[in-house]
Order: sequence, then structure tokens, then C-alpha cells
Amino acid sequence: MIKCRIDEQLEPEAANSSPSSDGEDESCPGGCFLPADVRCRIPATVSGGGKGAIFAQEKEEIGFLKSVGFRIFEKPGEHQIHARGKEHSVILEGRRVIKYLTETALVPIAENRKLGVRKALPSEYLERLELMNEHFLDDVRIEGILENGNFVTSQSRLEGDEPSEKEISEFLHELGWTRISANQQNLPHNLMATAWVHQKGEIVMVDARPPNFKKTVLGEVLPIDLMLIKATGPLITFIENL
Repeated sequence: MIKCRIDEQLEPEAANSSPSSDGEDESCPGGCFLPADVRCRIPATVSGGGKGAIFAQEKEEIGFLKSVGFRIFEKPGEHQIHARGKEHSVILEGRRVIKYLTETALVPIAENRKLGVRKALPSEYLERLELMNEHFLDDVRIEGILENGNFVTSQSRLEGDEPSEKEISEFLHELGWTRISANQQNLPHNLMATAWVHQKGEIVMVDARPPNFKKTVLGEVLPIDLMLIKATGPLITFIENL
């Protein structure tokens, strides 16, 4: 993962964007940012545990994000939305997909020796995107934020259908992922049996379901939206005991 100094200036990232037929850059017209560059600049100003500390840290992080000078987006109207998931409202824009975080983002946690989820801090949501880019060669970018501090992101548009559960399993097994058994999960009903772990990379994944993957016209299976986190603390203990 990228390391940086939080006092370094945050510079827009236009690399890996998709040029249109006339040579103009279709994405990031005002400049967008790598999730890793944003995450590593969020100061860790709150310590301690428990829900109170998490709430305080969330407030601090949102305050920092609003101070950076990101482009502020309005929440999209119903007539603009092409698709809606559990967390995002999606707009198709040229060769990019614009995703508005309009619902609560979740992150995997270990609680009472089982795998669960809770509301993600902004920094944890950014880590999800960073891990998508790093481990699945995605090109997620931060376009800006909504008034409430939720992120607006973009990624390349993939054409194709949903792969089968078997195809997803084969894809993940080939990359070194192992399914976490249902009796070790305490997840919401719609997320049960969607959890995997990469023991070597110490990464936990939730929500590995067909709607979060695409099977391209070339037959490739590619993820488009997963709940990922690098294991620390109780999660390390959890995966060591699997």
C-alpha cells in the first residue's frame, strides 16, 4: 500500500483515464484522485475503541475531507440513475461508471470470534477501493464528495453479464482466496456465504456475489465492487484461527 506524508499536497490523478475518439480525456475533467493518495493523508486524530471513538473519528475524517477542496456533487435525481445497489447509485457516463455512495458503506470486522460488518469510516471505504485497484487491477478514482462527505467515484465501464457462482469461486480460488465457512460468519442475511479470505495477503472480503462481478465478452471474470479490508487486530486473530 502507498505511504505518504499527510502534509504533501494532494495532486489530481489523470493517468489511466480513457480518451474519447477526438483525443479528449473523458474522465476526471476537473481532476480526480487515487484512493490511496487520499487515504494516506487522512490524519489519525482519534484513538481508543468502542462506538463512541468510531463516531468521533468519522466526524474528524469527514471534516478533513471537506477541507481538502474536493469537487462537491449534488445527489443524483432518480431520472439520472441507471442502476442502484446496496450502497451506490450508478450513472453511466461514456467509458466510465460514476458511483455515488448514497447508502451506508460497510467494512468487514471480527466480533465475538465471528466475521461481521459495520459502517465503514471514510478511510476504511478508501482502503476498500485501494485494495480493489491493487489486487484486482481496477482503476477506481475519487471524483469528489457529496455534501454529507460521502464519496463520488468512477471506474472503467465493463460490458458483459453476471458470472455464475461457480465461475466466481474458480476465479477467486485461482488467485489464492479461500471461502470462509458460514458457521464462522455473523453477517446480515443478504451477505451470508459471500465471505472469503486471502491468507497470504491477510485480506478479508465480503459481498462476493454475481451482481458484483462481470463476465466480459472475452470470458474474463472481473470484480467491480467488493467489501475488502487488510486484516489488523481482531481480524488477524480471526483469520489465524480459520
